[in-house]
Amino acid sequence: MTACLGLLACWPLQAPDLRDAWGIRKLQEAKAVAIHRWQSHTGNIDEEGSWSSGVKASDWGITDEVWVDGVLSQRSLSSGLNQPGIAVKKFVVGRGFRGNIGGPGNPLILGNGSSGRNYIVYRGSGTMYLMADGADWAEPVIVDSPNYRDALHLLSDTTADYYYIYVKSGKVICEPSCLFHDAAGTLVLAGQDANVEILGDAGGAPYQPQIINMIQGTLDAGMREFGTSGASSRYVHMAGGHMTLRNIEGLTAMYQGGGYIKLTQQVAIASPPAGTPIFRLLGGTLDFSELQNTWTPVGDFVGPDMLLRDGPLLSEEDFLTYMFDLRQDFPKGP
Repeated sequence: MTACLGLLACWPLQAPDLRDAWGIRKLQEAKAVAIHRWQSHTGNIDEEGSWSSGVKASDWGITDEVWVDGVLSQRSLSSGLNQPGIAVKKFVVGRGFRGNIGGPGNPLILGNGSSGRNYIVYRGSGTMYLMADGADWAEPVIVDSPNYRDALHLLSDTTADYYYIYVKSGKVICEPSCLFHDAAGTLVLAGQDANVEILGDAGGAPYQPQIINMIQGTLDAGMREFGTSGASSRYVHMAGGHMTLRNIEGLTAMYQGGGYIKLTQQVAIASPPAGTPIFRLLGGTLDFSELQNTWTPVGDFVGPDMLLRDGPLLSEEDFLTYMFDLRQDFPKGP
């Protein structure tokens, strides 16, 4: 018995860590190996000391997460930004970060890796310049920023395109080089403080998103046409907010249940335009009082809660020539 007790006394027993009885802390520490948190004092993302993990940007992997949250550093990300061969699982800019990421002529350039990664979440109060590089970006770019003037600039190289852009709050500028995927490009404005401006000329790629969904916010879709390559159908879905369309070439359908759409049509197009857009207008306002080129609209119907604002180049009567005016069958009033 004495010998047994002596043997136990020599056995290297380790008391359990009662502070982490369920192993939660160990799991968090294991996960932290793939998390890179911004802590730089130089602004260079391709320095090992710039990240809490000690891993520089050019060594990131497609399962890694990058967090720029302003906790360890408020320094702007200003150099080492050209990383076209690198993709990560998630790149998050938190609300607490007040610095900038890149700038004009110096965007953060990320590739798509082998699995189309790069899930971008931007909540910072500064300005971010982001360029998609390499191929399709199948993951979404989400913007929920308090910067209502200049939150995010989106650019692309000659081949990379974005699948999904979701804006809840903040100003997003799609630069002339910004490409949307031909078959799946989707732009969503989902908050009253969402503001998107799409830059680019008419006459070919880059095109508008294949689908524009507006719940709230403000969209200036610029001069781009919707195009006819890729997906056969290109839609505008409008529930609320304010949208300006300067070119509907290639648009196949417009569904409006609310909000305000201004059609300025500043580009000379065929009448009806390529794609022959179908108007299904349930409610809201469709304003063509500032049309700068004539065209012949076609469509399905105008609902009882729809307001049309005509102008010198297109009257309400002419607009309704090829549509059913349900306002006659369902008049307003008691």
